[in-house]
Amino acid sequence: MVSMDGFPDIKTYRIAKGLTQAEFAERVSAFGKRCSQSRVSQWESGTFGFTAAWATQVELATGGEVRREVLIFGASQLPDNNPSALIAPDRKHRSVHPKQNRHVRRGASS
Repeated sequence: MVSMDGFPDIKTYRIAKGLTQAEFAERVSAFGKRCSQSRVSQWESGTFGFTAAWATQVELATGGEVRREVLIFGASQLPDNNPSALIAPDRKHRSVHPKQNRHVRRGASS
């Protein structure tokens, strides 16, 4: 299946490239954690979801043809097909000074 923004899911990508599940797993493994054929099978059947780490690894292995946002959220969940819209609006351009996050114990001796 190809998402609304034109990015394929892993099965569509794998078949288009003429790869077996084992060959696709080898490609994914080259970019981080070891991936097995059974994991690819679980992803394709929907019995195993994607963590951010796995989705990033798949995106790298496919040269960006399969997008991590599509794997994690699904094409129908991408707001206006704009992955940057997934960032909470109040956090988009907000920077926090490191000292503002520090917990200070008052009254304790050093």
